[in-house]
Amino acid sequence: MTGSRSLLVLSCCLLLDAVWPSAVLSTEKATEPGFPKHASTDDPGVKRAAKFAVSEYNNRSNDIFVFKISGINKAMIQVVKGLKYILNAKIGRTVCRKNEHYKLKNCEFQTDKILKKTLNCYFEVWIVSWMNMVKVPVLSCWE
Repeated sequence: MTGSRSLLVLSCCLLLDAVWPSAVLSTEKATEPGFPKHASTDDPGVKRAAKFAVSEYNNRSNDIFVFKISGINKAMIQVVKGLKYILNAKIGRTVCRKNEHYKLKNCEFQTDKILKKTLNCYFEVWIVSWMNMVKVPVLSCWE
C-alpha cells in the first residue's frame, strides 16, 4: 500500500509539472492553472501574442495590404497546457502591401479615406513553449 501511495504522489507531481511549468510563464508571476486571469495590455507576452495573431490574420486574409495592431483593449492569460492569451484588439490596414518586403514597424496606417480600414478582433493564442508551438485556434475580426 505504501508503494502504491508513493507512486500516486509521484504521478500527481509529474502531472502537475506537465500542466503548470513555471518556466513558460511570460509574466514572471505565479499564475494558477484553470481560469483566465486579467493581464496588462502592456505585458510583453501579451504584445508578442497580439503580433503573432495579426500575422496569422494577414496570412489568412485576402487583403492586399498588411494589417497591424492599433491597440489592445483587453487581455487575459489562462494556464492550460502552456499559455493561452485571450485578446480583444483593434487592427488597422497599413500602406504596406503583402507582395513587397516590409518591416511592420515602418508601415504606417492608411490615411486614404477609401483604403483606411479598422477592425475589432478577438484572438486566442495558444503557446506551448517546450514544444515550440504557437497556434491561433480562434481568430475573429469584424468592422
